[in-house]
Amino acid sequence: MKLSALDSSYLEGETVATPMHVGCLVLLKGATLFDSRGRLRAKKLGTHIMKRWEHFAAMQVQLVNGKHADPPYQWERVTSLDWKQHIKVLRSEGHASMRDVHNTCASIMEQRLDRRAPMWQISLITGMSDNRVAMLIKVHHSLGDGVGGAALLGALTEQWDIDGALAPVDAPTHPPTLREAATAIEGSAFLLTTLRDRPSTTLNHEVTSRRQLDSLSVALGPVVATAHRLGVTVNDIVLGAVGGAIGSLLEALGESIGNQIIEVMVPVSTRTTMDCNDIGNHTAVLQVPIPIGLHDPVATTRAVHRIIAKRKDHHVGQAVAALEALGSYVHLPFSGAVARFVFRHQNLVNLVVSNVRGPETPLTICGAEVTSITPFLPLAGDLPVSIAAFSYHGELHLGVLWDPHACPDAPSIIRELKRQFVQIGESHDR
Repeated sequence: MKLSALDSSYLEGETVATPMHVGCLVLLKGATLFDSRGRLRAKKLGTHIMKRWEHFAAMQVQLVNGKHADPPYQWERVTSLDWKQHIKVLRSEGHASMRDVHNTCASIMEQRLDRRAPMWQISLITGMSDNRVAMLIKVHHSLGDGVGGAALLGALTEQWDIDGALAPVDAPTHPPTLREAATAIEGSAFLLTTLRDRPSTTLNHEVTSRRQLDSLSVALGPVVATAHRLGVTVNDIVLGAVGGAIGSLLEALGESIGNQIIEVMVPVSTRTTMDCNDIGNHTAVLQVPIPIGLHDPVATTRAVHRIIAKRKDHHVGQAVAALEALGSYVHLPFSGAVARFVFRHQNLVNLVVSNVRGPETPLTICGAEVTSITPFLPLAGDLPVSIAAFSYHGELHLGVLWDPHACPDAPSIIRELKRQFVQIGESHDR
């Protein structure tokens, strides 16, 4: 199974300082996770996870030649999996706070996944109060995207119908039609007019191997209501809040943000229901210039909405997806060096922001309630901050991952994001 050009780039651009995995922090609450002596039922959880994930091809493959694999990369199926190799229990003494959990997760996110085995890992962190357990799921980005990751998570829950939803489906393939080709050409032509060097800011410094993370949860109902009132999307509001938060951070650092923008990479899913069990990424990306000096989250959100709508009208997403597909058919001998150069020296974007829609109904895993789901994106090159959002059961959960050496002021982003959401929720008739 040959990897696509996009999936290969996540392997080729990976370094010791930039492990290319995505993360998801799931908080579970329930006495069913513990035995009568208060010990975590690790074997029960491990067996449950392995049984549910055996239906996903992405969890059952490893690189051909493992650690010494060279491009073009290929996957091969493994014959058996030992849950103890992939699921680790980390016991905290006393009552672990959320800061303790975040610090533990940050240490885990600093470590690269072993290329000699299926590239995923689950860490179960105990010691929290109220029968809570933190579950950090770490999966190499070459195995899947945000929507695919949501399906992986959903498969662990009792609410997910494995037999009905996860049966492998071979999607029909066909050469592009004239209409599809014309759409891709139009999008490519418009894309060329939008590409430009990003603005220079103090936000962008070369990433080191250190990581820290934090999270924020806001009520989803008011965000959806505000989106309807303004005629925008929830994603527009998320990007508008990010623009305001980054603007406040840079202004506090002494930068003039007046008419300034930041260029943000926004992944857009092209995955369909027929692709739910596919290995790899089904995404295109949009480069979105976000104003950061408007000091008005409503005005920023509306500006973002207009920019994204124009890109969608010109089929930029389809053009990027077509270019990615073309790259999968043409592998250059020096593509690994190109990928590493691009990851390290790209000059198009200042930040990566993703937003994935999750389930609206509550979930349970082994009888334990899932109380929150927070995603995290990798860091690379000189992008020392990433922001990911995931909606679940009436809340919008945002995860911020950053390099404390390259961007020591990043903690203020969480505070500013919260302020932005409060302000836009309080806006009326604007």
